[in-house]
Amino acid sequence: MDKTLIYHYQQKMTIEKSGVYNKNNEIRNVFEITNQADNWSHGSGFLIKGGVILTNWHVVKYAEPEQIKVKTSDGFEKDIKFIVSDSVKDLAILTPYASLKGGFEFESEDSILVGNQIYSWGFPFQYSTALLTVGYISGFRIYIPNRANPRNTVKHIVFNGAFNPGNSGGPMVDAKGRIVGIVQSKAIPLSDAATAALAALDANTSGFTYIKTDNKGNKKNLSEAQVVALVLKSYQNIAQVMIGEGVTIDEIKKFLRKNLITGY
Repeated sequence: MDKTLIYHYQQKMTIEKSGVYNKNNEIRNVFEITNQADNWSHGSGFLIKGGVILTNWHVVKYAEPEQIKVKTSDGFEKDIKFIVSDSVKDLAILTPYASLKGGFEFESEDSILVGNQIYSWGFPFQYSTALLTVGYISGFRIYIPNRANPRNTVKHIVFNGAFNPGNSGGPMVDAKGRIVGIVQSKAIPLSDAATAALAALDANTSGFTYIKTDNKGNKKNLSEAQVVALVLKSYQNIAQVMIGEGVTIDEIKKFLRKNLITGY
């Protein structure tokens, strides 16, 4: 079967069998995002009322608009005209050239409570079709991006579901199909000392050389230590402790208003 036909068939099957998790056509408001400026890294994003796409800053970091590829759930690409981002809140607004209809609405902040079931659609591990994650709001956390400036904080929702690489930037949705937050990170079971050791390995260029080829055919020389770091990072990415975090809608609304997106 043709690759394009397979793509559309599996997406059609996912949509038809999604039941309550797609009652407001949520899947069609979710996008796969590829960043050519960051080694073709992948993430997710979603359309909100007003025709703009929300995602994380770290999904689109370093990129110009033409280096971002946005693909709809049914396989069509949309070109991006503008990117506005905030690295502290880890948020970004993508403005497409095309006028996009639909989009998620936001939930009332008073209705976002510990114990509420929420879910997310996204593209983990470069799956070609959107996948569902379901869990509950476990609590809330005040995140400090920069310890040198502890007054600069970001409010996060803590979620007890499975977030994986590629889920970043996806919508956190409640039972009414409304946005309660945006996926930001997964808990990584690695101590500060182990993280520092991994960074040291990654920076060590001595020793025998291995030639790494990425999925686009680009080649890069890696030292012995960097090969070890690469393998350990791969295991780190797939480790799953069923705790993730997302930026709250309060922070998202502040970001939208600051960048003159009306209605929020």
